[in-house]
Amino acid sequence: MKRLMHTGSADLTRWTSGVVWIALIATLCLAAPAVFALDLMLIHEGEEEGKMAIGGDLDVHLSNGASGAYTVRLVDESNQIVASTIIQLSQGGDAGRRLWTRTGVVGCDPGAVHDPDAYLFESFAEAEELLEERTFNVEVYQGILFPAAQSPLEEMEISLVLPDLDVQAFPADSSGCFRTVFLEGEDLYLSIEHYQSSPQLFRNFVVQARYFWTAGTPLLDVRPNGSEVITVPAGQPSLHLLWSPPPSGGGDPPPFYLFDIVLRPGVDPNPAFDPISDFFGGRPAMPGGGTLPECKTGCIPP
Repeated sequence: MKRLMHTGSADLTRWTSGVVWIALIATLCLAAPAVFALDLMLIHEGEEEGKMAIGGDLDVHLSNGASGAYTVRLVDESNQIVASTIIQLSQGGDAGRRLWTRTGVVGCDPGAVHDPDAYLFESFAEAEELLEERTFNVEVYQGILFPAAQSPLEEMEISLVLPDLDVQAFPADSSGCFRTVFLEGEDLYLSIEHYQSSPQLFRNFVVQARYFWTAGTPLLDVRPNGSEVITVPAGQPSLHLLWSPPPSGGGDPPPFYLFDIVLRPGVDPNPAFDPISDFFGGRPAMPGGGTLPECKTGCIPP
């Protein structure tokens, strides 16, 4: 009995030791932090990968990272910071934000500051002149503040090229300068240029802004007389008055709402969005009108 107990206790000791080691290894494995491979995706206008059209927007999308805040910055060839943003990521989740709007074109909005050295341009033409064929780097760092010596977790190069446009159109003031914000009593103009050899007709709609436009979405023009047709001359920019809105009477200062300018080649008055032919001429903010619908999961606000 003693021998059996002795033999048994020795075997039991070896067996329990093995269990302890297995349990310890399992505990360490369970306690080890999960490894996440952060993914960076750039969303922009442009037909080729890695090439962005000047005047477009640059959005960044992060996924599969550890939970926490990430600093995303855009730097030029001399490492000057052009734009930056913070993205909050849940563990293993995904999120996106706009990093650069219209490649720095600020136009003549109230309070706008023009400084080409800081990548703040008055016009699309100025941006094209100074940005064509330039290469920038998008860098992602973990945390809100990062030391100068810290290496980015992810980075990606992007080159800027001239936009391949059939038509260039944007909201403007009476001087033809690009605007995104209009004050009470100011008129909304459209600056438009097409690259055909003869004058062209375009129907325009000024409608409540939406985050998503799909085929058949109603084009409910907010102007008293509805949509209009304009004639655009060939080969040169032209300026067209779209709306002289009445005073909003909505407080001091009045509330601002977003509108979308939808353009359609030709004269077809069908008040339904056609993603094949219709395109956008800008998103001005003006007193009065409708509100922008709530952004749903996965969309990046303008």
